[in-house]
Amino acid sequence: MGGSDKQASLYTKDGVRLSTIGEFNSWVLTCRMKPDSNFVVLGCQDGTIACYQLISSTVYGLYKDLYAYRDGRTNVIVQHLITEKKVRIKCQELVKRVAIYSSLLAIELPEKIIIYKLYSDDSSDMHYVMSDGNISTEPICNLMAVCSEHIILSQEKRLQCLSFTSVREKEWVMESLIGYIKVIGGPPGREGLLVGLKNGAILKIDLDYQLPITLLKLSTSVRCLDMSASRKKLAVVDEHNNLLVYDINTKELLFQCEDMLCFSDNGYLKIKTIGFPVHQQKMQGFVAAYNGSKILCLHDNSLLEVEEFVKEMDTGILMTKQADWAESS
Repeated sequence: MGGSDKQASLYTKDGVRLSTIGEFNSWVLTCRMKPDSNFVVLGCQDGTIACYQLISSTVYGLYKDLYAYRDGRTNVIVQHLITEKKVRIKCQELVKRVAIYSSLLAIELPEKIIIYKLYSDDSSDMHYVMSDGNISTEPICNLMAVCSEHIILSQEKRLQCLSFTSVREKEWVMESLIGYIKVIGGPPGREGLLVGLKNGAILKIDLDYQLPITLLKLSTSVRCLDMSASRKKLAVVDEHNNLLVYDINTKELLFQCEDMLCFSDNGYLKIKTIGFPVHQQKMQGFVAAYNGSKILCLHDNSLLEVEEFVKEMDTGILMTKQADWAESS
C-alpha cells in the first residue's frame, strides 16, 4: 500500500502493518505484484519506477522435542516433534523473533515481548497460556533467548538479563559486537550462556555470576556455537563456514568430538566419528538441528521432515564402516 506518505508499506490482508518496502520523493500512485513471485513494482508521481523483491527470513526456535516457527508473519506455530501435535498462537502483529526453552515460549513483536507458558508440566499437552506483563524491547534488540526466569537480550555489544516483569537484573558490555548466544541449561534462574563475539572471543556466562569467563579467542568472527554434553568440548562455526572443535580445558584444536559430530553444509548432512572419514548424505531442505538420532529439516519456513538416521547412536553403530553407512542411506 502506498500514497501521500511517499512510501510503500506491506500489510496483511487483515490490515496489520508489517514493514516499509521503500521510501520515495513523491506520492506512490500504483503498485503491482508480479504473478507467482515475490517481486513488486511501484510507480510514483514524479515518474520513478522501482522494483523490489520481498524476502522473508526464517524465524524459529527449537528446544528438544518442541519446535516453534513464524507462520504468515503474524502467527507462531509450536509443534511437538514426537506426537506431531500443533498449536497456533495468533499475535496480530509482526513476529520478529521467537525463543523457546523448557515450558516457556517468548515472542518478540515490534514494541514488546510476550511470554507464554505451557499450562501443564506435560510438554505434549501443547496448551500455552500468556504470562502476566510484557517486556518492552526499546531499544530494539538483535538477539533474544529465554530462560526459566529471565529474558536475554543483546544489542550490539550489550547483553542484558531481564526478569519477566521487565526488571533489568544484570548487564554485560562486551569488547566487540555480539554475534551469537545460546542457552546451555543449568538450574532454574542460574542457567549458563555461550556468547560468540565478532572479534572471535567465545565467552561463558552464568546468570548468577557477574563476570564472563573467556573460553577461547579465535582470529575470525563466530557464527555459531555448541558445547558437548560433558561440557569438555566446544564446536565453533566461524565467518568462513569452517567447523572447528576445541578441547575447552587445553584450548587444543581437535577436529573431533567424544563420540559423534554432526553438521550440515550446502544441503548435505555430514557425520564424523572418531577414526573414520566424514560421511555425507544429501538432505531435502535446510538441516536446522539434531535431536538424539533424529535430523530436523526446514523447507519454506516450516518443518519439512524428521528423519531417524540412526536408532542407537551410543552403540556399535559408531564403529560401522563407511560402506555400511552408504547402504543404510
